[in-house]
Amino acid sequence: MGLILGDSLIGLGWTIIKPLLPWARRRLQRLQKPRRQNLRERAPLLHEDSHAQPAGAISDAVVDDEWPPRSLVTLKLTFGTGFMLGALCFILLTAGFYSLIPPYATLVVLMFAPLAGFVSMRSLGETDNGAGVTIGRVAQLLVGLIVPASNQNYIHANLLLGGNLEAGASQASQHMGGLKIAYMTKTAPRAILYGQLIGLIVGSLIATFVYMIYTSAKQFPSREFDIPDAHLWLVTAKLIAQQGLPLQVLEFAIGAFFLVT
Repeated sequence: MGLILGDSLIGLGWTIIKPLLPWARRRLQRLQKPRRQNLRERAPLLHEDSHAQPAGAISDAVVDDEWPPRSLVTLKLTFGTGFMLGALCFILLTAGFYSLIPPYATLVVLMFAPLAGFVSMRSLGETDNGAGVTIGRVAQLLVGLIVPASNQNYIHANLLLGGNLEAGASQASQHMGGLKIAYMTKTAPRAILYGQLIGLIVGSLIATFVYMIYTSAKQFPSREFDIPDAHLWLVTAKLIAQQGLPLQVLEFAIGAFFLVT
């Protein structure tokens, strides 16, 4: 478990801690050197210029970045949309997989969804990698702490809840990438949000329909369609449940070590 999840935890640790460092540094500076400001002793750093723009004048570059309130993604819209999507996710998971997933586990995973989305967005913005695989492994570890391994449906719960959390983080990073493109193309942020929501709903329905078509004609997994990513999810779930690793994994690890080094 340490070999598989250790790299994931270390990789996400810096992404989570880094945004907190400036806040901690400011707090430390305030404790060591209390700020004493005297408004009467303040003086302008630059002398007034007769050619300076009037107070009400705004450059074209600033105007390009300003949008009316109806085109912005406000906090009210963000929390309202997040609450409705979370409630819809809970209802669908409970209705569709009530016999496999405990409702309390679904609630706990949904509480961690914003954190997973933030980590994925931060990782994509700094490294151009959404860390989907890493978040998926950590999500499976989290589900392993919530759902006991003695549960007869543990494997199903681990795969469903872990995949749900990883999918939410992936959507968050994709939305951040869309907002970056919107900034460069001068597109309203709210239009990007609505586009993401429409694509998410329509895409999930189409993906389910296409999967049903494929499974009616082909068998998954098979020698033709091995699905290695799904195999990795299943192996991780079994490992967390202390059900062992696949055969000859030690030989593969030794060979991979010498091949890489």
